[in-house]
Amino acid sequence: MTTPFFSVLLPTKNRAGILPYAVRSLREQTFGDFEVVVIDNDDTNATAEMWQHGLAPRVDGRFRYQRTGGLWMSENWEAGLAAVRGEFVYVMEDKAILHPRAFELLQRSIEFYHPRCLVFSTTQHGAPPPLEIADAAAVPVQFATLPEAPLPLRPISSTRIIDAFLETGWRTLHDDGPRGINSVCERALIEQIQQTSGRGRFFVPFAPDVTSALLQLDVIDGVGRMELQLVSFARAVELSLGWRFRTSLQGGADVMAQAGAANLAHFARMPLGHLAVLHNHLYAEFLMVREHAQGWLRTKRLAAGRYCDRIAEDLDELGRGGEDVSGLRARLAEVRETLGNALL
Repeated sequence: MTTPFFSVLLPTKNRAGILPYAVRSLREQTFGDFEVVVIDNDDTNATAEMWQHGLAPRVDGRFRYQRTGGLWMSENWEAGLAAVRGEFVYVMEDKAILHPRAFELLQRSIEFYHPRCLVFSTTQHGAPPPLEIADAAAVPVQFATLPEAPLPLRPISSTRIIDAFLETGWRTLHDDGPRGINSVCERALIEQIQQTSGRGRFFVPFAPDVTSALLQLDVIDGVGRMELQLVSFARAVELSLGWRFRTSLQGGADVMAQAGAANLAHFARMPLGHLAVLHNHLYAEFLMVREHAQGWLRTKRLAAGRYCDRIAEDLDELGRGGEDVSGLRARLAEVRETLGNALL
């Protein structure tokens, strides 16, 4: 059996109606040396029925379906990872649509530059209507015009991304960090991480895109950054767990409740405990991954003042959205005074 160039993990949960859009964008790729593993983590049989009666007849042998169910996101991603065989791995969210030339340009850049990890740009589109049939019409997405030849990759050092994340927050990790949904990673690197700092895993709880990015940045010198919009995500709060933390305290708490206590145990070390705001959970992931780091992360420290600054920004954003965060502001002020100039 030949080894495909790309393996695509396509995890999905309770979104049978939008899955056909993602599958169609894969079918339309101009570079065809890839495999796709659809990882169905549904709470019902809706996606299984969509696959069996709608999608399966429209795809070829490159597409495989795997039913899981009842798993938290990181466990579901890891289950799919065990089934892939490709040289490079990409995680495609079910709400995403790939540019038709995405794999073509990624393959050409990899063959020319030989990066272990390649990050690319993303964009957004309006959420399409859920489908009851699998023969999805094309979703109009305003992708930027792509060049015929691969653009020079912009190298970004791992320490630069890590330091910016600890200093200024989420944005640098979001844009430049290799989070799987915006990057392809050499499978040999994934296996190296699983055998060492990942402790048998690549997608570690709570947020698998964040933890896998940190695990990669720990052991590689840097990433290659391709300034091309190759994937578009449907823009809707209900389709993004991360956005729920930014728009509602209850929404963030609900996400954490879904994850379960075992996947949240490391939050107990945080100065603000299990507080369901964006940077509390992002920095909890950093502290957990650092415990088993093998490289760049081992010496990195989070300044308590920066931690408090980022939490304050999260509360500001929630307050602008109408949330009552006055009690949390008072609690944050107490934590800031207690921590002082400490390093976490």
